[in-house]
Amino acid sequence: MQNLISEFRHFQKVLLNEILELKSELGIIKCSVAKKNTYESLLCPLDIPLKNKSELDVAEELLGGVTLTAKLVSWCETTGGKDFEHHIRRLLSKLLSHSFSLEINFTGTSKQGSPKIAFKGTNLCKIIVSSVARSQNVNEAEVEQFCGRWFHGGADRYGGRAKRS
Repeated sequence: MQNLISEFRHFQKVLLNEILELKSELGIIKCSVAKKNTYESLLCPLDIPLKNKSELDVAEELLGGVTLTAKLVSWCETTGGKDFEHHIRRLLSKLLSHSFSLEINFTGTSKQGSPKIAFKGTNLCKIIVSSVARSQNVNEAEVEQFCGRWFHGGADRYGGRAKRS
């Protein structure tokens, strides 16, 4: 009987050591996965900046898929900013080249008669609006309104105002 108890205690020690080793390995694996996910969220899944309508169309088609959309949402949220306006400026200036952003406005209408590309109905807009609203704790209407103002002020960016005066 004593021999059986001794073997059982030895079995317990071996089993506990195995469990501790597995727990340690699991912690290492979790850490590795977290680092990989963090690194991937720092990379935009699109080839940016978008430089023309055809590149926007390709991006829109790609954003029809759930996987790429989730990656872009994650990237948009990690890009961040000090407030929602700064966050939007950072995102739009990274996603769109300056020259292409001048061909876009929020609604697609223009007072000068030249047609503009409407940003409002795009998958890209939906992703930016939802990710900024969620991460900055503002409503979607505020985000949409500021996106419209960002496109409206495009001609003044990068020295445009100084060139006019």
